[in-house]
Amino acid sequence: MELFEWTLFLLIVLLTGVLFFSQRSATCNVYCKMVFFYGSITLMTTLSPLLLFVGRRVENMAIICFVMRQMKYFLGVKITAQGSENLNTKGPYMVVANHQSILDFLVIAELYPGRCVVLTKKEMMYMGPLGFTLWITKFIFVDRNNKRSARDTMDHIARTLLQHNLRVWVYPEGTRNRTATMLPFKRGVFSVAVKAQIPIIPVVTSYYQQPPNLKDGQRPFWCRDKWTIQILPKIETRGLGTEDVPALADSTRKLMLDTFNEISGHIVLGKDTRD
Repeated sequence: MELFEWTLFLLIVLLTGVLFFSQRSATCNVYCKMVFFYGSITLMTTLSPLLLFVGRRVENMAIICFVMRQMKYFLGVKITAQGSENLNTKGPYMVVANHQSILDFLVIAELYPGRCVVLTKKEMMYMGPLGFTLWITKFIFVDRNNKRSARDTMDHIARTLLQHNLRVWVYPEGTRNRTATMLPFKRGVFSVAVKAQIPIIPVVTSYYQQPPNLKDGQRPFWCRDKWTIQILPKIETRGLGTEDVPALADSTRKLMLDTFNEISGHIVLGKDTRD
């Protein structure tokens, strides 16, 4: 217990020091925000075993999201969400979002619709306290290196969503993408939506990466301070079959990419990002 108490004390001291030194200069401010973000996640995951008192359940995610929502104020990030009413759909559905970095946790926290589980790679489960936090909030882990296991997991998701009236949050690009566009979409998640006959709700976050090629005296790489999130109207899958999955994935990506370009200003890092 002494080790836990000392760890907790040192983390609190660290975060307090970060807030103090962040006012010293613009460069110091940015790096302090980075330390604060990762330090806060470390603190949160260190305390996550307390959730064992209520057990492993979907509702734990709402607690984590409440904590994460407060981070944007300390990070100086202003998030504008448009079309939030589209998440008020009753019953199970699939949220399909673009994936830029670990900061996407702030997007989930901002929009969390309730009774929503997140799909992630299996490797995340073994990342110490973070993996435990994801496990106890009922993240769904997929073994991307084992196609049979991944397919079984997808079939299980389709059944679970309907049986327990859940929503699922997925990143169809399959990995984080720091470029000012979108990677090709994996079709497996769309197969789940078609099999379960549940709607898809696209969520697009504007390009928030800070240009790494800034001139001397400007802020170093971290993230932009203004983000726009566009929640698009649901895409129905009723009546669609397996043969419709490729077209569904491609049309959803095109819709999301067009929206991404629009809310990101079309031109990012001096390059036209339109496909």
